[in-house]
Amino acid sequence: MMRTPVLGFALLAIALPAGSQQSLPTKQQCRVDEKYFSAEAQRSIVQMMNSPKHLSDISLLPVEELRQRSTEMLLCSAVDRSDVNGYGDASGYFAAVAEQREYDFIKRHHLLSEFHAEDEALVKAAGGK
Repeated sequence: MMRTPVLGFALLAIALPAGSQQSLPTKQQCRVDEKYFSAEAQRSIVQMMNSPKHLSDISLLPVEELRQRSTEMLLCSAVDRSDVNGYGDASGYFAAVAEQREYDFIKRHHLLSEFHAEDEALVKAAGGK
């Protein structure tokens, strides 16, 4: 079935920006990092549940670091097909933490209605609903 290679190439095209010098991680690096990141995410969830401000070590990482980790795990899902779900979960977790921080910024600076108006215009211009 051709679906797996096509999906892998699509993931690589999304994850590696044009002109990027980032090399693909090795299977060994992927497995070590995924194990570490998953354990770190579990600790982070416990920290957030026990923190009055819902903070954790991961939620205090710079957004760029969160994006890099998410991208690495996305690349790993194409490099090492043995744990696609684990890599996907780790990628999604880091992306969600970054996205929450970005959303909080938009909301805190009263830009949410402007964002929605621009998004609606973009969708209409593209022929969407």
